[in-house]
Amino acid sequence: MKNRIIILSVVLMAAAAAMLFAQQYDAESDFNVVRSNDGSFVIITGYAGSNKIVSIPPVIRQLPVKVIWDEAFKGKKLTGVTIPDSVTNIGPEAFANNKLTGITIPDSVTNIGQSAFRRNKLIEITIGSGVTHIGESAFSRNRITGVTIPGSVTIIESHAFWKNKITSVTIGGNVTIREGKFLPAFDNGFGQFYIDAGRRRAGTYIFRNGSWGEDW
Repeated sequence: MKNRIIILSVVLMAAAAAMLFAQQYDAESDFNVVRSNDGSFVIITGYAGSNKIVSIPPVIRQLPVKVIWDEAFKGKKLTGVTIPDSVTNIGPEAFANNKLTGITIPDSVTNIGQSAFRRNKLIEITIGSGVTHIGESAFSRNRITGVTIPGSVTIIESHAFWKNKITSVTIGGNVTIREGKFLPAFDNGFGQFYIDAGRRRAGTYIFRNGSWGEDW
């Protein structure tokens, strides 16, 4: 009898833990997905749920979520989103035109597409150490006050942080900043500029009316 009670207790605890784990993420049915060509992962193509704070599951239909497709969450009035560390690519305008105030890009992500987070209310962002490419206007028209670009990043496209409130930026690694205005001054109170060795620029007016730094 005692053994049965112990076994039942273990089963109940496991069930409770499974339920708690499941509740960490929004329902799979809230997401429109397609399978990759080789059937090894899924791509989120749209959001059909009503929650304004969304936690994307790392697995949908028993397959890892690796890509958030173009405009998948655009204009959904989201105030918060959690991106799982299964995701490797965030497509163009994936989260554009929302009300996000903060975002963490997991280390698994390598590419942030064009205008991916444009027109939100972002104040703080964390860019994961796996990101290599930040697309044009990716974080434009937000309220970001400071940004650290990890050493993994090799390309920052033009206007990536256009129209923010940035007062400091740290850039590491062998990065190329494309032709255009990376941090134009008229909407940025640009004050401090830190940059590591190995960087280079491709274009002009990268920090217009701000500090270019002695090494440029």
